[in-house]
Amino acid sequence: MTIRTINTCVFLCWFVTSFSVYSQPGFQGIVQTQFVLNDIEEPSYFNGGTGIIRHDSSDRLTISQALLSISGDISSAWSYHAILNYTDSPKSHAGATQAFLKYKPLSAKDYRWEIRAGMFYPKFGFENPDVGWLSPYTYTNSAISSWIGEEVRTLGTEFQISFPGRTRRSPHSFALIGSLYKGNDPTGTLLAWRGWALHDRQSLTNEKVFFADYPTIGSGEILAPQSPWVEPFREVDGRFGYLMGAHWGYKQSFKSRYYYYNNNADETVLARGGQYAWHTKFHSVAWQYRANRNWRVIGHLMEGDTAMGPGAVHVDFSSWYLMANYRNQSHNASVRFDWFDTTDVDSLVPQDINDGQGNALTYTYKYTIDDHWQIGMEYVDVESHQRSRSQWPDKDEYLDQELLMAVTQYRF
Repeated sequence: MTIRTINTCVFLCWFVTSFSVYSQPGFQGIVQTQFVLNDIEEPSYFNGGTGIIRHDSSDRLTISQALLSISGDISSAWSYHAILNYTDSPKSHAGATQAFLKYKPLSAKDYRWEIRAGMFYPKFGFENPDVGWLSPYTYTNSAISSWIGEEVRTLGTEFQISFPGRTRRSPHSFALIGSLYKGNDPTGTLLAWRGWALHDRQSLTNEKVFFADYPTIGSGEILAPQSPWVEPFREVDGRFGYLMGAHWGYKQSFKSRYYYYNNNADETVLARGGQYAWHTKFHSVAWQYRANRNWRVIGHLMEGDTAMGPGAVHVDFSSWYLMANYRNQSHNASVRFDWFDTTDVDSLVPQDINDGQGNALTYTYKYTIDDHWQIGMEYVDVESHQRSRSQWPDKDEYLDQELLMAVTQYRF
């Protein structure tokens, strides 16, 4: 455990104990193990390879999730929330993924408003509503949610004003969201160098996320200042980023969300440790339809671009998924199709080609034994074509990876 991680945990402990005078803190936690049942030859990018799933043949039994959620009320309007995570890949360490204050005053008016301040996830989609930003539908996140968990986190403030339909006797509900933040300057690094990936891992504060050591960023190359890792939440250029969003819902059956994200980074700035400021912006559209209490369909589309240099790397990116979920008492089954793409639109470094495309099918079954225990199985088949793999003479640009795993989850 690093000094930064220890300092973060100490701060969070002080944070919780200092503000627990109004109500005692509430604790929730999950410990989840995964046993990989098949061989996966290409090393994962977690282990320095070009595989785009979390596991490879070096993994069999892993602790895929271990988290503690702490929350409580400071007053009738103020509350605090913190999530501590442990991971064993690529090495064992712990830290925070979220820690924020929330102000939501009571109101008898036709609108509600709230403010969040700290570190938290924007409400882009509908895939991860469970405790600790986990998915109740699958064990492996979509490509979109996998990338959000890696590189996108709000480190600032968010304002939301809502107009619930029930207060106006209307079937329609609306909300408007705006946010200012810092610390997301390297966002986009992984999409440019590695491309999209599918996994369930969330980056911790002050963490380095490694990818393959591509020859074009090796010693003596034009892109050598870039390190083969990213510190996703590092502040590089001193600028504020922003995002804007809108929610619309119809009764309890249909919900949709639109967001525009722009980290406003100065792509000419290079910080110590090989961390560029990547100017990343994207549009995000998500929706959920509940046919009845058992069936729901969820979709998400994201499209944007990222650049650094200036002009050294410029990549357009897009992805979408469609998922159907069936839940009946203890049984929970999901199927999801992902499509993803990156397009290299720069020409400064011809040998550094960041084009990529792929798709994935995910089948998940979960069985809830009781309030604490759950078991499940998941099969993921992901096909990807990444031009950057051609930088190694022994690697194929095309990669077909299959993952079959058994999962045990304990919840408290």
